[in-house]
Amino acid sequence: MMASLPALRDADPKTILQRYLSDESTKDIAASYGITRQALGQFLLKHAEEEWKDAQVARALARKEQAEDEIERAGDALSLARARELLKAAQWDLERVCRRIYGQDAPTAAQAVQVIINLRREGATNAPHNEVVEVDTKDQT
Repeated sequence: MMASLPALRDADPKTILQRYLSDESTKDIAASYGITRQALGQFLLKHAEEEWKDAQVARALARKEQAEDEIERAGDALSLARARELLKAAQWDLERVCRRIYGQDAPTAAQAVQVIINLRREGATNAPHNEVVEVDTKDQT
């Protein structure tokens, strides 16, 4: 599939990433090569996967911080609602591109170490253990 994109044959992924990190949109970058956003994304995944991921994290962090600033400056309900939505979108992006830190997989103090000790007698089953104790009610005098 990459062979069908001659515009990217001599493209330098680092140059593309610098443009992206300078806040140029993927739409504009792709248009400058005469390709689609999807083709640009595929090219970056194939030729600079880790760098592309790092760049996406950097952009999402910048959007998150900008949205937090807008929340603090919001003067009316509409601008506050817009800033909150922008913050949610940036957080969503961070959860996807940096799950280790921002996703649901991020460890919490309670999840950091979990030790389960299971002591059983020989022949025990997984069923709850109920012992029946018989008591002799006869008078033993």
